[in-house]
Amino acid sequence: MQNDINICISRGRADFDVYVLGYSPEEWEHATLVLRRTGYQINISHKDEVVIDEKYSPNLQTKIPNGRTTQFVLVSSGGVNLPFNTQGITEPNNEDNDVRLRDLIVLVMRTFQNKRH
Repeated sequence: MQNDINICISRGRADFDVYVLGYSPEEWEHATLVLRRTGYQINISHKDEVVIDEKYSPNLQTKIPNGRTTQFVLVSSGGVNLPFNTQGITEPNNEDNDVRLRDLIVLVMRTFQNKRH
């Protein structure tokens, strides 16, 4: 996994397919989470819409719920909770790959954020 993280960091950008929780608790929407050296962006796939485009700040947090899960939560600099899920994203699809993808996303984001501040 460290090699994958290093590749993302050296490129200065990584795009990940994810699900983001929509306006209702049951409405997971397919999205692209774009991680860059300076910040991150969330694009809703079917709407071709940028939901968030923020620079990294010391207040940005990534949280992983307890237990074996494919979910993680971004707490934006404004305190907004953004739940994400990687379940069913990877090919070949299995839970191990989905959890690994979640870990890769969180570690790349934290690395970019730490290099920024």
